[in-house]
Amino acid sequence: MAYDLHWSKRQPVKKNIFLILSVVSFVLFLVVDRAGPATDTNNIWAGLKYFFLLYSILCVVFHVWWYRTYAKRMAKKMNIFGKEFTFTFSSKGIKVTSEKATGDILWSDYPSSIINDQIILLYKNNVQFIYYPRRFFTMEEYRAIKDWIKDNVKVVE
Repeated sequence: MAYDLHWSKRQPVKKNIFLILSVVSFVLFLVVDRAGPATDTNNIWAGLKYFFLLYSILCVVFHVWWYRTYAKRMAKKMNIFGKEFTFTFSSKGIKVTSEKATGDILWSDYPSSIINDQIILLYKNNVQFIYYPRRFFTMEEYRAIKDWIKDNVKVVE
């Protein structure tokens, strides 16, 4: 869910590039189907026509696979997710504690954020973000964190 929200808010064209390629390829299939000779199937038009049809189908299949497995593939690359962290939120920022280190992150260190009813994304830069699912907080805690973020960080709608 976090990556879906990230891609749809930050990079909507990049998220749907395979679907866009699929539509373009299908339109080319229709154009070649109309422009090519109707009777002779042993020519370049028939091969090109079926190439565009197959390519459009493969783009849709790849798009579905890519975005369903993206979060798992990213988590496998980052071995730090196996460690336990404690996050303490305050009006000044976030205190992160682990078994080896402790650090304070001010709200001003985050250039932007995305907030909805289920998740909060805090961006370190245009690509990297930390997400906080709603299920880890009580309703009062979640409202307080949302208010602190809205007061101190740019919220992308």
